[in-house]
Amino acid sequence: MDKEGFILWKEKNGKGESAKAKEGVTRVKKIGFTLPINYLTDNASSPSDLLWIEMFPTVPACLAYLGDQGVRSIEINELTDTIKPELVSDAIAVILDAGLQVTLHGWLPMDTSPGEVPELFVAPERALRDRNITQAIPVTLHGHHVIEPLDQDQATAMTVRDLGNVVSSFADRRSLFIPTLEICRAKKGGPVGVTYDEVVDIADKVGRAPLGLCWDVGHSQVNYRNDVHPPFAHSEFARRAIHTHIHDIMPDGRTHGPLLKTEGYIKQCLDILRENGYQGAYNLELYPIRWPGTTQDRKDALTSSIKNLSIMLD
Repeated sequence: MDKEGFILWKEKNGKGESAKAKEGVTRVKKIGFTLPINYLTDNASSPSDLLWIEMFPTVPACLAYLGDQGVRSIEINELTDTIKPELVSDAIAVILDAGLQVTLHGWLPMDTSPGEVPELFVAPERALRDRNITQAIPVTLHGHHVIEPLDQDQATAMTVRDLGNVVSSFADRRSLFIPTLEICRAKKGGPVGVTYDEVVDIADKVGRAPLGLCWDVGHSQVNYRNDVHPPFAHSEFARRAIHTHIHDIMPDGRTHGPLLKTEGYIKQCLDILRENGYQGAYNLELYPIRWPGTTQDRKDALTSSIKNLSIMLD
């Protein structure tokens, strides 16, 4: 789907009409997978990055393996203001060379200026256009953190300001990138936007399109278990979702665990998305560094997660 088609589709689906109520809606089964930028660009240094090398010694081998398992897009993760834009461009090239699509994930830039595209995204946009990429690309962003001396209201106001500047700067330049606000895990000092209503409210205060939402079903599950919000997104949230982060809760309560079953909370979330016309990637955001077992055990759990997600989408 190209950029214009994407926007027209979202406008059409912004009426709250469920997919089941429409005729001719094609169910999309595009599985995505998150990988850290330092691994993708041969700059691995953290234990998490190095584990990816243990599982897949070369990036092309990793991408080929994921593609063989049914993955169709790769989310470049851990994008911050300290990341060099050229590295993002390099990661994009590696992914496109493997015949896969690209999405991005990072932190909302701080202290943005109206009309100015954050530097992190300038070179990557150029790299995509040089490869004749025309489809819209979600850029999933966290709201700002509630860190001293900020309180909740201040962090929310700053999020609305900076997200609004990013949305406007992308829209004015007809960028391929679509800012996408993620529902985050509720924790002390964490980002704003931890309930379905909060995320929708922030998006409404920004008040300009194109702006999508990301349903992180791992975050929403742990928030629900901790009585932060109801278990499932209402239609106002679900119909505006253009990206997902899919992971399960491990026995120790930590998120980003593997998908070891094909029924339950995650399956119910996926059904809600599809009922509301979702057409984005079903993106696995897994952190094998948190999992028990050997390197091979973790690779096997990763593979099973892709298979189980595919089963849930059948």
